[in-house]
Amino acid sequence: MYNENKSVSILTHILGFTNDNSRKLCYGLGLSLTFYILFPSINDIFWKTIKNKGENKPNRRLDRTTSGLINNANDCYANSSIQALVSLDTLTEYLNSILKDVTDGSKDLELIRTKYPLHLTLAELISKLETPTLNTQSFSVQPIKQTLEYIFKTRISREQHDAQEFTQVILDCLKDEYNMSNVSNETIKFPLQGQTGTQLVCLRCHETSELKLQDFSLYEVVAPQKYSTTLNDLFSQDQTDVVSDYKCLCCMMKMIITNENHLELRRRDDQSIGYTYIKEHYGSLFINSDIPEEIWNYIKMYNKNGCVPYSSGSDIFKRSVIVESPDILAIHISRSMFNGVSTTRNACRVSFEEEFTIPEQYIKDNKCISIKDVKYKLKSMVKHTGTHYQGHYQCYRHKPTFKMDTELEKMVNLSPTVKLPIIGPKINELSDNGFTSIQEGTTTKKRYKKIKSVNTKSFWKISDASIQEVNLNSVLSETKYVYMLYYEKTK
Repeated sequence: MYNENKSVSILTHILGFTNDNSRKLCYGLGLSLTFYILFPSINDIFWKTIKNKGENKPNRRLDRTTSGLINNANDCYANSSIQALVSLDTLTEYLNSILKDVTDGSKDLELIRTKYPLHLTLAELISKLETPTLNTQSFSVQPIKQTLEYIFKTRISREQHDAQEFTQVILDCLKDEYNMSNVSNETIKFPLQGQTGTQLVCLRCHETSELKLQDFSLYEVVAPQKYSTTLNDLFSQDQTDVVSDYKCLCCMMKMIITNENHLELRRRDDQSIGYTYIKEHYGSLFINSDIPEEIWNYIKMYNKNGCVPYSSGSDIFKRSVIVESPDILAIHISRSMFNGVSTTRNACRVSFEEEFTIPEQYIKDNKCISIKDVKYKLKSMVKHTGTHYQGHYQCYRHKPTFKMDTELEKMVNLSPTVKLPIIGPKINELSDNGFTSIQEGTTTKKRYKKIKSVNTKSFWKISDASIQEVNLNSVLSETKYVYMLYYEKTK
């Protein structure tokens, strides 16, 4: 009591306050000091309380995280390959269509699994991975590997494999099962089916070779041995090449006809079968057409008036063009580089964009006659760090189309989801994956609002079971490590 009165007396004397005002000031200072000391603890308890209440609400962000895959046996190559397929809406729609088609004709799930094992196993795993979750959970890629072992009657080693090779095996198996399903290509199209056409163009006579068509499901481009390049340049370089000293059939035939016409002004006595054949067929053949052996020997041995067609070759332009663009353009950037002793990894920086356009050629009479641009949008990317022989694979996967439903007052998924066959008497029916997916366009678009986090952080970075939200720039910055790209055709 003495100390308090003494403090008050001092304040009264110095500041000129009354005893009552001084006492109030002391109490205020003490209360402020107490609040200052306790505020951090109070603030921490407050926000923890708010967070716990938020966790009990069903409206938490479904786009914050997704499901991962367990890595127990160097499975990062398989995990990243499967995760990259999950974001492809066109693949999901294809799986739904093919499963519905084969299910309608059978009531035996085991028979379906026997005939179309990879389709069903892949659909089951994708269904789990694409189901929105509030808390990160992990599944295993082993069912896919076991199915491949069943198909090939061999065991997949526990050593790390290449993501490109694993993906190619999956796509080839899916294509084989698709071909066995006998579905019409007009009703159900394999979404990764594309076709290239390779053709030679002579730079001297401008005639072309016969167009050679080849199917592909995974398009490969080769990274150059330089510091940096672009995806567009890789496509352009891959589709063009110059070959020297090519024995162009059209050039040699034209030289013979020109020379014989010149000799005819004086006296032409060549009535051979070879010249007759050339005169009749010139203009209807390609620069690499197959001709009878005796005609080919005639051309090789022709030597008149200093004209020796076979002695000189032509420069030709070799081009590879896409004549059938796939709905899903999967690109493998080959980084293998052989230095004469061993194979190393090419660290060339390959820049790529979210939107990618490729030229598609239209064919008529076995020739490319027109071009149209086909536009794609980036849906997933697989990166590889480490050496050529070992390293780590990770996947950047685009989030589904999450939007806020103003009527239901919660976040909903507008992307298609896998529908699996129901096990039981009603085997011919398909079920959702446990999450109601609302298809966009079924009601007024005013019902849905954009979600900021989906737009600003539109990708998940997935490293096995570890999930992280990232923005588009984070994906596009992986120029040194980009290994596989998945683009989906825009509608």
